[in-house]
Amino acid sequence: MADKLQRPLHRRSIMVSNISGATLEKAIKELNEDPDKRNDQIEEFRGKLEAWQPNPEDSLEENLQLSRIDDDKFLLRFLRARKFDQDRAVTLFVNYFKFRAKHASSLGEISAIAASSALKMDAISVLPDRSFEGYKVLVARLGMIDFSVLSIEMMMQMLLVILDKLIEDEEVQVHGIAFCEDLDGLSFMKMMEIARKEQVAKGMMFELIQVTTALMFESYLVQVITMDALGCYVII
Repeated sequence: MADKLQRPLHRRSIMVSNISGATLEKAIKELNEDPDKRNDQIEEFRGKLEAWQPNPEDSLEENLQLSRIDDDKFLLRFLRARKFDQDRAVTLFVNYFKFRAKHASSLGEISAIAASSALKMDAISVLPDRSFEGYKVLVARLGMIDFSVLSIEMMMQMLLVILDKLIEDEEVQVHGIAFCEDLDGLSFMKMMEIARKEQVAKGMMFELIQVTTALMFESYLVQVITMDALGCYVII
């Protein structure tokens, strides 16, 4: 297994978590997190990853490279996402790398032009404030998407970049996110166009959200989101 893992060349540091107050209380109550045992649980998780053996019948796992096992903060994401169930966290960690290996050709680095176009369209974004429950809201504004400029693959790339960025926040790791499809301005013809293209991406989307992402999805909403006269977002 030595060639399957990138092992650290230095002593592993002690993980310092910045969560406190209501977030820490939720982590303890709902995620089974124990601050006094957190570092021991990370070390146990690391040991399981070092001992992991690929399934010989799975061609993706055969040459899979598991990396970043020396990164305590990275490992903690997976433990929290699976409520500190070690075996389920290992499965999630492996799936995280399997997904990226499986879709490497379509999920490469998004170009600066594509990223700029997506930002200008405001097609995928994160609302600035958290919900009352503490989670962040990720919005896909379907009526804003111009598929002559952005492909489904580019949209998936953008989604992956945003999710990877969101999960760096410990508050998000604990409270999770909600995914909302904003239908404002969505015509019937655009809806049919999106439906056809989503058939191509739906399997990839399911894998990304349900199987490989170290995030808890609190809810899935299909709503119309508008901005009121005061500049506040309103969900109708």
